[in-house]
Amino acid sequence: MPPLPPAGPGRFASLLIGFCTVIADCLNRLRVVPRLLVGGYGWLIYEVARWYMTLPDPNTQQAALITILVGVAAPVFGFYMQGGVTANGKK
Repeated sequence: MPPLPPAGPGRFASLLIGFCTVIADCLNRLRVVPRLLVGGYGWLIYEVARWYMTLPDPNTQQAALITILVGVAAPVFGFYMQGGVTANGKK
């Protein structure tokens, strides 16, 4: 964290910018947004699969929906695994 600026009207802005920078760096290093997106996609697949299994007589359009959603899961997970940050915060 950078040293504190001298007292004055710009000090609060400088502290706020520094705080936001620290929070953004932590969120970036922990990869919060990609983890939430992959988790959300997993939840979506789970709910759609449950819906599909409750259908009494699924048709081909409903089967195609399930096939597409499950087929897209591999590239989504692949993008998650390829992304990330290094020790200095850059890819």
